[in-house]
Amino acid sequence: MPQDHTLGCACCGHAPKLGSTQEDNQKMIDAIKLTLRERFPQAPQQAVIFHGGTIHTMEAPASRTVEALGIANGVIVATGSFEEVKRKMADAGHDANERPLDGRTLMPGLIDSHMHMLGSALNKAWNNVSAFRHGEDTDADSSSSQTLNLDYSLKVLEEWIKAAQNDPDKYLLKDKDGETSWFIGYGVDPSLMTPWGNINLEWLEGSGWESGSGYEKNKHGQTLAILLINASGHLAYANSAAIKRFESDPNTEKLMASALKTGILTELQVSSAMHFVGTCTSTQQKLPQGIADVLQNAVARGITTLFDPSMGVNDKEMELEALRQVAHLGPLRLAGGLFVHTQDDLSYWLENHKPDLDNHLDQRFSIKGIKIISDGSNQGLTGLQRHPYLCAADHPVPNVPTNGKYNYKPKSDLESLVLRALCQGWPTLVHANGDKAIKRVLNAYGKALNPFPHEASSEPAQRRRALRSRLEHASLLDDEDIGRMASMGLSPSFLIGHVGYWGYVFQGTIFGANKAQLLDRCRSALDQCQHISLHSDHFVSPLGPLRMAEQAIYRKMEAAPGSEKPVLNANEVLNHEQALRAVTLDAAWHCHLDHLVGSLEPGKLADLVILKDDPLDKSRENLRDIIVHETWLAGARSYANPATH
Repeated sequence: MPQDHTLGCACCGHAPKLGSTQEDNQKMIDAIKLTLRERFPQAPQQAVIFHGGTIHTMEAPASRTVEALGIANGVIVATGSFEEVKRKMADAGHDANERPLDGRTLMPGLIDSHMHMLGSALNKAWNNVSAFRHGEDTDADSSSSQTLNLDYSLKVLEEWIKAAQNDPDKYLLKDKDGETSWFIGYGVDPSLMTPWGNINLEWLEGSGWESGSGYEKNKHGQTLAILLINASGHLAYANSAAIKRFESDPNTEKLMASALKTGILTELQVSSAMHFVGTCTSTQQKLPQGIADVLQNAVARGITTLFDPSMGVNDKEMELEALRQVAHLGPLRLAGGLFVHTQDDLSYWLENHKPDLDNHLDQRFSIKGIKIISDGSNQGLTGLQRHPYLCAADHPVPNVPTNGKYNYKPKSDLESLVLRALCQGWPTLVHANGDKAIKRVLNAYGKALNPFPHEASSEPAQRRRALRSRLEHASLLDDEDIGRMASMGLSPSFLIGHVGYWGYVFQGTIFGANKAQLLDRCRSALDQCQHISLHSDHFVSPLGPLRMAEQAIYRKMEAAPGSEKPVLNANEVLNHEQALRAVTLDAAWHCHLDHLVGSLEPGKLADLVILKDDPLDKSRENLRDIIVHETWLAGARSYANPATH
């Protein structure tokens, strides 16, 4: 069956290859294990009674606030009054320490239901040129790292690149050719610049380098190659020196030919470029430390579970083994889906793996579904729309139509992947951003989730619906879409940063006011669907479930000028409990982990977070600034804030 995958999936293809040979792969896994053992010594499980603060259970159908919580052997033993919990702990034979909360708030550990572990770690080897960087502050753990830099512009980006030349040992990576050095930047986002900046070959060749050549020498006499990765992961920008290096590789020579005219790389070109620089520079050597940095950032945000929907992108089994080690040796649990691009990919996973959906053991690592990509990024102007982007003429994307592009041609190819996965008992997670892509994906789900003509009863269709399949990002939903999802038992997972960070540019530049009203319709979806979750899509937006909950509660467009930020579609706001549930119990439900985590109930794993302030306090707006004091995984403390301990 012919397939046109010219769009590919750079946000998933962003995952680095571990090595070029089996031996290199094993060396990388060994290096990851060594780094994690050194960075995250495993703490012992404790028997503890927490009391003296606010304890939110976040259980269904409504969260309770209890006086005390008792844990032992990694699980929750009891919740309730202080005396009741003490009695139940004693009856169970646990000699527990009492732990006063001193007025702080204890909740279930937070969950990010969609992020990319290895892609995020890969970025740590490169330079932060995102709209979340403020001056020289590149620390992902800093208080400003979840706040937009409203001064972000082409001029600021140019200054960062120029400044890197003054300290090449810190900011530039040496090429194995010995003649080239690389400035590799991640997170660049022209749509968040003031004004929107068009990054292309003309700009790259004229910004401080020898005009028109792109061969400015750094102070070591090396040619400077520049590669900037768009925050969406679906675009990149390269100067002539970088493109000529790509063309020197027979694997990427033909693929990169068109980029030499524009300096703009799309989808498979982006993936190929990142793989190239990963092998020709010291990027891969920095991967273990990058993984540790991502994990540290996550637990410092109160996260106990990360869900990576695109595992096995490049090295399949070796990548799964690396992620398994990340989960077992790191400070949090890791679940995910297996990335599928073609029927061959799906055949491999079906033959070699089964989904682990209801295991009641302490799962530090588990595989939950199949991930498929239908289109690109709306802020990158590659998501498939029914009508052209309003700004397509002003900000053209080479080789992409003005209404974006679908990843499957014929579209029945995606339908057959969804159908086959579901019939084999695999939950599916389909990325869909553009309104036209969403319609097509829902059509594919309809063919797979509704009863087949030859089925004698509705039971097979009910089994397929019970798999909790998801629509990833689900950026633009109209009433019909939400109704269809509800009728099929589908749930949306929202990249809520589309509202908070990009809402202003979506409304004013990309879509217009009317279409922007369809962005991340959390309340409407929750009213009709069983569950919704919120996610970061990290590296696309920063880690931070409390920030995500805040953006769902207030829906303020943070890129708007001035101190009073306008609200994008107030009808879609969530209340505090709904938003917090979308990063705890409902997120766990999406990840097939709600029988283990997501709420504080006896028998569940003791995944906890202790916060300075109460995020369910309705008078509190800036949830992202609430200080995380401690994070606990299965009854062991995995993070203690150095500023409070």
